[in-house]
Amino acid sequence: MGRELLIRLENKKVLSEFAKQITNLLRGENLEKRESNFYTSGYYFKFRTKKNEVSVYEADSEKFVDFDFSVYFKNDEPLLNLTLKSLAENLISPGDEVAIPESPLIDAKTEFCRKDRLGQIEWVII
Repeated sequence: MGRELLIRLENKKVLSEFAKQITNLLRGENLEKRESNFYTSGYYFKFRTKKNEVSVYEADSEKFVDFDFSVYFKNDEPLLNLTLKSLAENLISPGDEVAIPESPLIDAKTEFCRKDRLGQIEWVII
């Protein structure tokens, strides 16, 4: 089972720009745009890391309705939780928020990462 990271950006970006940013942060390779009716925008981006296959798309979660993008990691690798937390902390700017659900279930615990105006990072589990 894979893991998902969702992000709400205060300063909005287009999906292609965000996908490139994620690819660079994770040192990914072969970023490609793929069309699919499964996604709200009609397309998504996919790339590979050394240990994973990653998809980046517009968020469409019923639980996280105000989030902009979703980053899905296909493989639940041993250090994935640390990768997700590190990515969250390096990705966000003040005013942004990241959600990392424990599972796709609607009542699953979720870790939220926020950065305040002073650059302080806060993690909250709900």
